[in-house]
Amino acid sequence: MIGTIKRGVREFRGSVWYQIGFWFCILFIGMVVLFQVFLKNEYYSYLLEQNISLRSVLLNTLQYDISDELNGEKSVASGIVIQEEMYYATKDIAKEEIEMSRKLEFQRLLQRYSRYSGTILNLAIVGENREIYQYDKYEKQSKQMWNDSNEAVLYGAYDELMKNLNKGGEPRYVVTTEENIHPFREDEVVFHILYPIIGTKKNFSYASEALCVTYSMKLFDPFLKMINRDDKQHVSAYVIDENNRVIYHEEKGIIGKTEEEYLSTSEFITDRAPIRGSSWQLAVAIDKEQMKASVGEIFHRGVGVYIAAILLFSIFLFLLLRKLLSPLKIVKSEMDNISRGREQQSIEVKGNTEIWELAKHFNVMLVSLENKEKEVKYYHQEEIRALERQREAEIEALESHINAHFISNTLGAISYEAIEGGNDHLALMIKKLSNILRYTFNQSAQTVDLYKEIEWTEQYLYLQKERLQDVFDYSIEFDQFFKQEKCCKLMMQPFVENAIVHGFHGYEEGGCIIIKVTATTEGWMMWIEDNGRGMTAEQEASIQAVLKGDYNVKVPSTGGTGVGILNAVSRIKKFYSGAITMELKTEPGQGTIFRFYIRRKHENFNSRG
Repeated sequence: MIGTIKRGVREFRGSVWYQIGFWFCILFIGMVVLFQVFLKNEYYSYLLEQNISLRSVLLNTLQYDISDELNGEKSVASGIVIQEEMYYATKDIAKEEIEMSRKLEFQRLLQRYSRYSGTILNLAIVGENREIYQYDKYEKQSKQMWNDSNEAVLYGAYDELMKNLNKGGEPRYVVTTEENIHPFREDEVVFHILYPIIGTKKNFSYASEALCVTYSMKLFDPFLKMINRDDKQHVSAYVIDENNRVIYHEEKGIIGKTEEEYLSTSEFITDRAPIRGSSWQLAVAIDKEQMKASVGEIFHRGVGVYIAAILLFSIFLFLLLRKLLSPLKIVKSEMDNISRGREQQSIEVKGNTEIWELAKHFNVMLVSLENKEKEVKYYHQEEIRALERQREAEIEALESHINAHFISNTLGAISYEAIEGGNDHLALMIKKLSNILRYTFNQSAQTVDLYKEIEWTEQYLYLQKERLQDVFDYSIEFDQFFKQEKCCKLMMQPFVENAIVHGFHGYEEGGCIIIKVTATTEGWMMWIEDNGRGMTAEQEASIQAVLKGDYNVKVPSTGGTGVGILNAVSRIKKFYSGAITMELKTEPGQGTIFRFYIRRKHENFNSRG
């Protein structure tokens, strides 16, 4: 055992690779420790900052939501106390002698009103005679909200309400959080609001009885849960009254304490916002000590994982180096032989380990150098040929431009000769053909005014009409308000050609193409309609896929118009950058309609003159 250890020490001292591996492990461990400390502090600061920011935003938002919820509950109760039925029923029940049937009927009335809201737990009527008539949702006559032990709270709130009404002060209701635990349901935290019962009377002087509505504090739960989302309970939301007493918290033991007592239990960061329509406040407390403990626990677990990984890596590294370094002398000897020779020679590989892989890569490198030299020569020749092709393309483009002008000018000359010969109809056709070619050959303008696109389409339809005669007719309705509207060049042609080539295939007469450009609430619409053969289900499905942006779909068509539509849709969508919606409606034998809705911002087209 001792001999093995000494031999390992000698190998360690004599091998630079072992020493590099050892110091690498030490350095890596030190970096991990430093990084863990830094990351822990940074993560804690980030987490604390994010919690403060997020909870502040939630707090400012939820205060309005809670206020709206309370106002909704108040509206329900206000609707009860202005009921004529409620007013006279309380007058009857306050009489000294009343039949039992009337008492039961009044009990059922309170029961019905209690169902107006899911948060109402108890309805109680209190008047000058200091008698309490109540209905509790838990429906236990002997165990209701108000009894001999707490009725003084209700009487005190009633007296305060009557005092406010006599003075004509605001508000005309009283909120109390005394007796905020249901006597026989300790899990129910409650609050009470007293409203004067006035029926349809407009004057509060008629009020001698009051309705005390007991609400469950659980109505705050959906809002508080939006803040209390942290499983570690770093953050707590709660409600405090005007005396800074906690009246609702998810931990029942905190309810009833002052906020100062609650916050003294740990190091908290707090924020609060008033709840409109009440004297309460919604508060948030972030427990910094608990957050630190949780972050520390997470990173302590991480340190253990790092240490285990480092140990495994160190053991693996030393075992691997021990195994792989044995053939290194052979490889070094072979490389020395190569370094002495003038010619490039390959190393004879005698194994499959990583060291031998290094030798293989060296051999591959020699081959790669030879191939790279050949590749450089090849690319150099290709670059020369590319320059030659570019020059040829420039010459061809120049010739094409000259040919385009030549054709247009020649057609103009022919048109002039036709006019001189008295053939105005032929001259008109030649003129329109010349305009079409000139418009098409103009590669410098891919964005054109809409009226030019309409003019070009009309000339195209005119020549097709002249060629096909009675096969189809056409009409164009164009709102001049959009005369200067910019559009994509040749955006209508593939759809018009589809109607002529495919829609009217086999027709001898009766075809019709309608083009409309009209205003919409968001911009303008282009409508291309024909009464031709329509599309098959397969063709329609393919075109619909293209309109939705699938340009890889195969479009079955007649006359090659499918590919034209695919290319046109691609160009149009790229031109309008998402500000266009395209629709297709077609049925076999019923024709085809293409609709294009183009949206424009900051303009009201309904108010134009």
